[in-house]
Amino acid sequence: TNIGGAIVSISFCAALFLYGLMYDNLFIKIGLECIVALSLSHILIHFLKKIVTRQRPFDKLINVNTFNKFLKDYSFPSGH
Repeated sequence: TNIGGAIVSISFCAALFLYGLMYDNLFIKIGLECIVALSLSHILIHFLKKIVTRQRPFDKLINVNTFNKFLKDYSFPSGH
């Protein structure tokens, strides 16, 4: 699903921040902390993928149907 994707995550952090600007100042801090944490984690993962250079499973496995959606970046072991 796309619920854990970048668009939803960034939108949620931005919504918290905007809510804080309009209604409750506490949410400004929460929104900023969310944006900083999200940004740092995306930057860290980006560089770790470049360092680890782990192939995506569909590159290694035979007869995997990817429904013509190929990703060009490296994989990162998520543990699930």
